[in-house]
Parts: sequence; structure tokens; C-alpha cells
Amino acid sequence: MSKKTYEKDKIISAKSLGGVAAVLLIIGVFIILAYPYIGISMIFIGIGSLIYTMRTQRGRIETLAEEDFVDYLRTRVKKNKGIAIWYDIQEDVSLYKAKAKYILTGNTGKADGVFLARIAAVMTPQWDVVTMIFNFKDWVTKSNVVDVVKSAERYMLEKKVKFAFVIVNGRGFERPAKDVTLNVRTREIGLVLSDPKRKIIVRADTWLSKQILKMLKLKDFKTLTTEREFEFD
Repeated sequence: MSKKTYEKDKIISAKSLGGVAAVLLIIGVFIILAYPYIGISMIFIGIGSLIYTMRTQRGRIETLAEEDFVDYLRTRVKKNKGIAIWYDIQEDVSLYKAKAKYILTGNTGKADGVFLARIAAVMTPQWDVVTMIFNFKDWVTKSNVVDVVKSAERYMLEKKVKFAFVIVNGRGFERPAKDVTLNVRTREIGLVLSDPKRKIIVRADTWLSKQILKMLKLKDFKTLTTEREFEFD
């Protein structure tokens, strides 16, 4: 059994155990008056099972193999329907100055989430948007970030895409790469850098960049948004 399959089975088992734990807690509460010892025992077993479930779910990112993390990012985006309905996925796409591991194309017309709430009062948009995931096997450099942003801008122009959510994954970031990311002010592009080994996210100071974090739900990651934070990184 591959590690990826093992992790999937492990997570499914944890969810099932969580359901059993919830049932035990409910039953335990109901019978505690009639049979105190049995009720208390069931409650303790249920609590223990819930704690195990939460730890297993929390450790999902920790146990993912490094090569699987980019696939995890793609899956999180695909499942998110608050921004767009994602109807197309391309893999290993050569762009203007960089190569995207994945490009997910979606349309905002059928989405139902916070993303559209800001513009719902003005119009009902039918916009094509993309999420572009880039994966670097080494440290992300300033040149990498600049090339990715230029490639995203060119792709948006050629494909007539309204917004682009750009995720750059790597084994760390050079300081200039972080600085460039912080200085991205293009309203049509959201940009984040991700380092799964150290659990760090660097986010551009734009509204679209914040939406990327909501899509990915990387709760165990520390997000850096100011230059001052880098002094302690």
C-alpha cells in the first residue's frame, strides 16, 4: 500500500471513529443517571476517541509526503465552491516564463460564497478565474516570483481571465522573494508562497491573497504578511 493510500485510509478511519465517539457521548449522557458507572465510562471513551480524531485530522499536513503536498493544494482548491465552480484542470503547463504544475479554471457564475458577496449588489458576474499552482524543488528566489507573476499576467490577458489565484510552493524562500511577494499590489492577482516543511505562508497584501488562504485552510501554518515578521523567521 502506498503512503498516499495509507494516509487516505487513515483519515477515513479517523472520521469513522469520530462518529462512533459522538454516539458514545450522547448515549453516555442519557444513561448516566440510571447507570452512573456505565455512563461515565462511555463518556470517557467517547472523549478519548474524539481527541484521537482531532489529532489525526490536525496531523494530516504533517504526514503528507512532500511530493503529495501540491496535490493536496489542488484538491483543496477543487473542493472550494465559494469562489467559483472549477470545471477544468491542466497539469504541467508551460507558460511565458514559468511552468505551472496545475492550472484550475473556474467560473464565478455558479459560486455561492463570501467571494461574491462584495460584488453581488452591483452585478451577477460570469467571470472565468484561474488558480495557478507552481512547485519549485528548491528555495524560491526573487526571480522565480517575478517570472510567476509575469506568466500569470500574460495568461490572464491571453485567456481573458478576470482573476488569478497564484500559489508558489517551495522548500523555503529567499528574503528577496518574500519582499517581492509583499509588494505585489495587482488587484487581479492573489499571491501566496507556501513552505510545507517549515509550515510557513507568505501572503501578498491583497484581498485576493486572503481568499487563497481561505481556500487552502492551512490552519497549522504561520502566515507572514509584514517585513518585520521576517526578522524572527
